[in-house]
Amino acid sequence: EGHVSGIIDWEAAGWYPEYWEFTTVMRFQRKETWWTRLLQELFEDRYGKELDRENQRAGQARVGQCPHQ
Repeated sequence: EGHVSGIIDWEAAGWYPEYWEFTTVMRFQRKETWWTRLLQELFEDRYGKELDRENQRAGQARVGQCPHQ
């Protein structure tokens, strides 16, 4: 009775720093949504500097500051 019980995507597998999940979502989610507002509320104080550094490195603006929204 075999059936698919889950799918594993190994494309981004690896060890990442604690802030990686937050900064990755905030960098690639270009529109401000309920999800990004929640993440900002929960983690901005803790990982805001890391997000700024990653955005500077990538030449991007923060969510809500993107001119292409």
